[in-house]
Amino acid sequence: NRDKKGRITSRDFGLMQINDRHIPALRSLGILRNEQDLLNNPCLNVQIGAWILAKHLKQCGVNWQCLGSYNAGFADDNGPRRMIYARKIYATYTKLRGGAA
Repeated sequence: NRDKKGRITSRDFGLMQINDRHIPALRSLGILRNEQDLLNNPCLNVQIGAWILAKHLKQCGVNWQCLGSYNAGFADDNGPRRMIYARKIYATYTKLRGGAA
C-alpha cells in the first residue's frame, strides 16, 4: 500500500490480504511467528481474515459500510472506498450464486 507520493505505508499478505498492522497482535497471541506464516499457510490466512472481519462486524454491525471497512478501514473520509470494496464483494457473491442474489 502506498501513499499519494508513492511511499510504502503498509504491506498486505496472502489470500485475505492481512495488513501488517495486525502482525504484532497476532504474534503476541502466539498465532504467528512472522509474516511468512501468512504466506505459507493459506488456511491460517483465511482464519485470520475471518477473525478480522468478525471483529469489524462486531464493532460496526452487519452492513455494507462495515464490510467495506475490511479493506478501507474506519476513517470517516473512507466511506466511498468502503462502498467500492463492498460492491466488489457483492458482485463476486452474486456471480458465485449464479446470478441475482
